[in-house]
Amino acid sequence: MLKTFRLVREEDDLRPWGLLISERDDKVFYVACMPYISIVAQSGLILEGDRLLQINGRNLSGLGFCDVLEAINSNRNVLEVLLSREVLEEDIVGKGRKIVENESVVQEA
Repeated sequence: MLKTFRLVREEDDLRPWGLLISERDDKVFYVACMPYISIVAQSGLILEGDRLLQINGRNLSGLGFCDVLEAINSNRNVLEVLLSREVLEEDIVGKGRKIVENESVVQEA
């Protein structure tokens, strides 16, 4: 499932976004964890394990780790994230833990 989220930080908010990422061998980036005091964690929108596809309009495909960090920090007050999230059958019917394949839903912020 594809989801787009837009988070806005107030000018006087000094908290970090708190989006800690991990990189897999194939240059794919995932949300590794989020400190509970961070803006991202407190929003409840982004989850650990989400695959990051775009940040602030920048496609992450083929980028290096430093480039992804640069994309996160490219706008002090706005963090817009396009991500992919596995859909579990329980999310759809309320039962089981089977992953539903080929499910594609786009939700705009």
